[in-house]
Formats: sequence, structure tokens, C-alpha cells
Amino acid sequence: MQYLIPWYKKPLILDTIILDLNGTIGIDGILIIWVEDKIWSLKELWRNVLLCSGDTQWTAATIAKKLWATLYNCKDQKDKEKIIKKHNAKHCVAIGNGNIDLKLLKKCKLSIAVIQAEWCYGPLLMHSDIVCTQVIDALDMLLLPKRLIATLRK
Repeated sequence: MQYLIPWYKKPLILDTIILDLNGTIGIDGILIIWVEDKIWSLKELWRNVLLCSGDTQWTAATIAKKLWATLYNCKDQKDKEKIIKKHNAKHCVAIGNGNIDLKLLKKCKLSIAVIQAEWCYGPLLMHSDIVCTQVIDALDMLLLPKRLIATLRK
């Protein structure tokens, strides 16, 4: 997906979305309402949809299968950093909420922090391009380019 942000020197070209599961697209191991529909819409536009989880709720494999997303087992920040090494960081967007997401969000071209029922790690807010109070808003921003442009332009 290509986004033309007025003050960016080059178009923002993103083809991979990296999503944290618990606390971001799911609460207590259950997908947040409407997330599945939004992710299916993203899959039509994006090359890769990646799901990261330490699987503390034992639901990650089921959710990944339901979303047809590539699942990465991530127990710590280093596991998430390995993902970005497999994919080109300058074409990735990451959405997360926890301390475990900090290094991943720092390295991705576009980073979005969400503050929901499982809250958000404070320093993550300082290293995110965008902060949303709901993951649905973050996903909509990627699906509706004018929202992203309005948020990032000078």
C-alpha cells in the first residue's frame, strides 16, 4: 500500500503489517469485535499479515488460522526483532501495546501504539508515530489513507 504524505520526501510504501495479539488485536485471548473483518480487508491490500504472540492465553494458533496470518511465537523483544530481520523494516507497520513491542515499533517504518483494556507500556508512546485508543481506529487508518495522511502531515 502506498501513502503520499505531504511532507515526506518519498511515498510511504508499506506491504507488511505486524500485529501483536494479546492486548492489541485481542483481549484475554479473544479477538476484539470487528478486528477479523478489518484484517481480512487489509489482506486484500497488503502482502503480509503477521501475528506475534507469546500465546499466554493458548489461542494464538487458532486465531492465526482464522485470519490466515503468519504466526510468530514471541516470548520477548528479541523474538520480535527477529521478525523484522526477516522482513524489510522500511516497508513494515507494527501495532502493539506492551514493553515486548518496544524494539519492534522502533525499527518499523510506521509504528502505532494502542491503549486498550490491557493498557500500554508508557515508553512505547514516545517511540510510536501514532497512538490510538482502539485497534479498530489503527486498522481503519491503514484502510482509509486520508486518515493516515491527516495524522502524519505537517
